[in-house]
Amino acid sequence: MTWNATNVRRDTYAQNTPHRTEPYYVTHDFDGPATLSTTLIHAISEATNVDVSNAEETLCHQVDPQAIDHLFRPVENESPRAHGHLSISVWGHDVTVYGDGRIIISPRPR
Repeated sequence: MTWNATNVRRDTYAQNTPHRTEPYYVTHDFDGPATLSTTLIHAISEATNVDVSNAEETLCHQVDPQAIDHLFRPVENESPRAHGHLSISVWGHDVTVYGDGRIIISPRPR
């Protein structure tokens, strides 16, 4: 496991291939400087090989990034949320964000 500049633990590395066949996994660090939506945007960019600015624009068409941050922010005593998830589809990939910070991006079969 490695860490990148935005404090995202990378469980698998996105390969620069035209179409990934394996799911891409990251875990957001709620104690780090990046917001969950920023982690998500960068993960989508890496998993789909799409420029990060295009990933941000596409995510904004699917769901409000601030809503994701508010939905999964730690609860009142700063404990992470253990339950809940949000699923969306982006560029032929199913994207699931979990309350504990896990993000799974799975390509749909062709």
